[in-house]
Amino acid sequence: LVRKPAFLAALAVVLVSPFVVTAVFLHQGTLSMLHGWTAAQIAWGFLAFAMTQAASTWLVGHWIDRHGVRPVFRVYLLPVAIAALALGFGPSHLALWILFIGLGATAGGNSVVSGALWAEVFGVDSLGMVRGVYTGFMVIATAVSPLMFGLSLEADTSVAYLAAGVA
Repeated sequence: LVRKPAFLAALAVVLVSPFVVTAVFLHQGTLSMLHGWTAAQIAWGFLAFAMTQAASTWLVGHWIDRHGVRPVFRVYLLPVAIAALALGFGPSHLALWILFIGLGATAGGNSVVSGALWAEVFGVDSLGMVRGVYTGFMVIATAVSPLMFGLSLEADTSVAYLAAGVA
């Protein structure tokens, strides 16, 4: 499976959301210090994330049922790109909301896209194996992302530079 270009190409896309969300969540303290966000604002951000993720899951599921996974796959990472750009370049008071809403929209979409994509591209006969391999890579990505972001922040990499890289 890991020798198939289609799997590796799709994997590079569907791992973006868990990678970025985990890094942001685990470095929320540093981000809040850099942007002047309060603990209450972060808590409201998590609520916005959860509500957006739920709505996005339902909406993206509907779109996939109507149009197939491929057209949705091409655009579902746009909210996380906008979120990253807002974090790096937007005004702090708006960046928090755009960040959490963008992350929620992409995370919700990712949960539906990744499931539908594997079934559509590889069929359902080997769906268990495909999802298992994907999940293993997702666990690795979510373990690596906080380390990478942490080392970057400790090296005084600007949030704007990190945000541009994510976008």
